Amino acid sequence: MSFLPIGASVGWLAVLTGVVGTYVQRRRVTTNGAAGVSLATWTLFAFMGCFWITYGVVAHSAQVVAGSVLCLPIQLSIVVRLRPGVRWGVVARAFALFLACCVVPTAMLGWSGGVYGTGVAMTINRLPQLIELVRNADAGGAIGLLHAVTSPLAGELLLPWLAEEDRDAALGYVWQAVAALHVAYDIDRQSPEPAPDVPSADSLVDRALASGDEHAIKLTEAALRSFERTGEPALLWAAADASARLAG
Repeated sequence: MSFLPIGASVGWLAVLTGVVGTYVQRRRVTTNGAAGVSLATWTLFAFMGCFWITYGVVAHSAQVVAGSVLCLPIQLSIVVRLRPGVRWGVVARAFALFLACCVVPTAMLGWSGGVYGTGVAMTINRLPQLIELVRNADAGGAIGLLHAVTSPLAGELLLPWLAEEDRDAALGYVWQAVAALHVAYDIDRQSPEPAPDVPSADSLVDRALASGDEHAIKLTEAALRSFERTGEPALLWAAADASARLAG
């Protein structure tokens, strides 16, 4: 009996996760209405779906093509329910972000530039929600949103160990998983904004270890690693909040 290689198996699992997550969101919109569902995010997903289909064809990746082809009609059906016809400004901004982060880098740097640009576009689009993680996990969903931060940054650690031809696809699968987590756990925020003082790295490490919680430790490591590149204080606030919230 033969089995799929581990890389291919993970790829098809990512396809399944992305399709199921997208369908769950469509069902939510159909059943409960569109309140709290972001037109900008789902418009960006649809534009990126077209990008991933094209990339998958060029890269001869059945997983990328299949996942994107299956998700795109569901994404478009969600966009239609969010009334883009009366909110063209939102659609235009999403398209501009797609052009700037995906199309232009592909034209200038090749497909690798566009693939990495999808991650940049989603980060820019969803950064306010990372800040919102600090403002509220009281209504639930903190662990899910926490993994939306730690998962892609864990994937970053694995990239050097993957074959060069698998790295772009792996990055795409990671961002599909992040999208699914946001679909499942993105909720309205209620907690107060964090204090303006940004905690130090040593303080965050001490808090994470004192909490005894593996999720707080993972987030702290990921936040500190990302903060070195971006200087975004929301990362440190999120790590401090997780250590306090998840302490045993």
